[in-house]
Amino acid sequence: MSVHLPATGPVCIITQQTDTTADRVVVALDNLDIPVVRFDLSHFPTALDLSAVIRAGTVTGTLRAPGGQLIDLETVRSIFWWHPELPEIATGLPEPELVWARNEATAGLVGVLAGLECLHLNPPQRSQIAQNKALTLRAAADHGLSVPPFWIGNSLAGAQEFAVSSDIVCKSLTEPGIQHDAVTVSTLFTTPVRRDQLDETIAATAHHLQHAITKRSEVRLTVAGEEMFAAHITAHSPEARRDFRADYASLTYTSIRVPHSVRTGLQSLLEQLGLGYAACDFLIDRQGRWWLVDVNPAGQFAWIEDELPQFEISQTIARILANPGHVSSPAGAPAVRHAGQGPMR
Repeated sequence: MSVHLPATGPVCIITQQTDTTADRVVVALDNLDIPVVRFDLSHFPTALDLSAVIRAGTVTGTLRAPGGQLIDLETVRSIFWWHPELPEIATGLPEPELVWARNEATAGLVGVLAGLECLHLNPPQRSQIAQNKALTLRAAADHGLSVPPFWIGNSLAGAQEFAVSSDIVCKSLTEPGIQHDAVTVSTLFTTPVRRDQLDETIAATAHHLQHAITKRSEVRLTVAGEEMFAAHITAHSPEARRDFRADYASLTYTSIRVPHSVRTGLQSLLEQLGLGYAACDFLIDRQGRWWLVDVNPAGQFAWIEDELPQFEISQTIARILANPGHVSSPAGAPAVRHAGQGPMR
């Protein structure tokens, strides 16, 4: 269903207060004289007041933000969902009740906001689906994009068979690191694995193995609306050649033209996924072929802007949020357990 979106109301930015990437979008919106209300899901219910009525498919009501702004839900122009935290419930409850109350708070607040007939960048339910690598990368082939063969499972025999015909690498399926405490993170880089290194410990959980691509370089392709910002990344150390996240200091960046087949295929894939923003990673092999290896619906972009200042990604996102125009109304049920979006970078 096509709906006419509010043209004069505020843009809501749902993110952590300390997120410096979101700061850039706020500044860009301020430069466009667009009203902005910024808050985090973690402000609810202690510092965020919600009163919403859903009747005959329409959401009405108000939201009072921590800064005191009172928002008429029907006037929200657009919502930028950017790595929000989960709601924080007042302490003192037993753990089972605390978990239940947090789930209720998330379902209520995200459900109401995701159901508003305004532009969502990205709709949280769409982001949650797109984070499923198996689903997204399998679908990519339907749109003419090259994807390296990959294996997911916990069968040693299956993994060994997959590794017979090609060198393989092991990659995470979800978060790119393990958060041990507030300050300690173990990053899970893409790791080459020999067939003789596969053993019975693979049975402990699902593993993601991929046929290794002999790559010449990589591309971080950031998509915002109809705009594509392609950063060609060349690694100059052994660690960065395996995974550029392992050694940022050894990387150099240039802009690169996106092949027509990649551009049209990616546009078609993101349309199917319902994403207006995505950070996509490609490997370029020695023959110049582009291989898609990741689609991140909330991938970081500030570092790319810093390296290539001509890439005005923040400003492009701001223009999209400021001028939503006519779009399709939100589809699908809102995500109620994983309101945050996407791993870093």
